[in-house]
Amino acid sequence: AEAGTGTGKTYAYLVPALLSGLKTIVSTGTRALQDQLFHRDLPRVRAALGVGLRSALLKGRANYLCKYRTQQARGEPRLATPEQVSQFQRIVAWSGRT
Repeated sequence: AEAGTGTGKTYAYLVPALLSGLKTIVSTGTRALQDQLFHRDLPRVRAALGVGLRSALLKGRANYLCKYRTQQARGEPRLATPEQVSQFQRIVAWSGRT
């Protein structure tokens, strides 16, 4: 059976998952749904249940900086303008903090 948008499908699996106390992985079809679940639905269910469990948001590997490729790019003269060099340096500095 399928249910339409806004019928509470997310709550239907989040409530028992949170009440179980077990580690749970939830995979979504889109990043928009993932963000909605993590930033809106999960906090609402936690508040309603009075549960304060830890959670983490992980995205696909295409959403993360590849440290190996960043190091490779340091030695390549492909940055054509001073602005590109400056931007790359900011990315490298940022990658060291995250």
